[in-house]
Amino acid sequence: MAEAAENGWNGLTMQSESELLQSAQKTDKTARTFVREEKKRLRAEEEKELSPYMETTKEERAFLRAIRAGIAVSAATATLCTVYLIHPFTPQDIVNSSAQFGSVIETGVLTSGHAAVKTAKVISSATEHAASEVQKQIEASRAKKAADAALKEQMMQKTLDLYNGDSAALANGKDAANPEKVEEENTNQGPVIYEKNPETGEMEVADIPDTLHYIENDYNVLLTTSIGPMLYMNQADSHWGDYKIGGMDNMSHYGCGPTTVAMIANSFSHGGVAVTPQDVAEWAWENKLYQLHGGSFHSLIPEGLAHYGMQVESVTDRSAKNVRALLDDGHILVALMGKGQFSDSGHFVVLAENAPNGGVMLADPFNFTNCEKTWDLKDILTELKTASDAGGPLWAVSQMPQQ
Repeated sequence: MAEAAENGWNGLTMQSESELLQSAQKTDKTARTFVREEKKRLRAEEEKELSPYMETTKEERAFLRAIRAGIAVSAATATLCTVYLIHPFTPQDIVNSSAQFGSVIETGVLTSGHAAVKTAKVISSATEHAASEVQKQIEASRAKKAADAALKEQMMQKTLDLYNGDSAALANGKDAANPEKVEEENTNQGPVIYEKNPETGEMEVADIPDTLHYIENDYNVLLTTSIGPMLYMNQADSHWGDYKIGGMDNMSHYGCGPTTVAMIANSFSHGGVAVTPQDVAEWAWENKLYQLHGGSFHSLIPEGLAHYGMQVESVTDRSAKNVRALLDDGHILVALMGKGQFSDSGHFVVLAENAPNGGVMLADPFNFTNCEKTWDLKDILTELKTASDAGGPLWAVSQMPQQ
């Protein structure tokens, strides 16, 4: 009995422990479930309370991303500007790079689908078009150089004719064979320069006016203007074409402004000194009238010509009638041309005089060929640059009264 009682007690004890353990496990599971659900509830309430702040943070993050993108673009622009200042590139460089880039793309897409091939063809076509335009510009430049070379050869032959082909006498400024011939045709006995005879159209030896100072140059040509003969100058002349304005920009490419001022001042100013395009370019740079890789400021025309002793006034009435009247009344006009026959961006030319056929004669510091033909005045006025300042795009220039 005692043993049975002991076993029964032990059975009860073991059963009670098992039940207690199961109960505890159930309670623990219920507690864990309760805690998990409570955490979810609390998290949901917290997110609900913080949702306005979380939306604001998203806006701020988007704003910060925009700022970072702006900084990246600014940095890239600054890098490109720095590279350009260190090693300036030209439109030809861009076309060459585009051609290489287009070639790489075209080669790469050959292994792609039909759509990629079409894209490559479009890129290739655009590159070929750009290259074609550059080739046209190169051919035009070659034609200009050929015409200029022919003119120089003609001038040299005429000069040799004066000296009966004696180049040694020409070098010494004398004609040993026929001194009377040179004395008769070049009364100043200075350098031999030429002007076109308006009746015959032939280039003839000209006398140098008192106000005009001879400057050694490649052309040695006088252009007739409404205020007297003007010694022609070209910005690409071998005597100053390689001069670097501001230490960087070649006169041959950026020097139409200084060359225009020099042509006028050297021929008509009473200053008593010769004025070259390089003189004007140096003065413009020192007086902050020139922008690197951009060219002369428009204010170079009124300020530069006034500096060298010329009278300059803005022409607000740009009708053909008023322009012709100014040319007939002791003025020449400096015109700032926009996109058209003379330039793709901006270029200074001189309206020299009225032509008998109703047009006008020009002095173009970039292309002498443009000085040998008449131009329709309405076309010139139509192509004047619309965006201009300093009284532009048209200025009337006249000589100061001699004291």
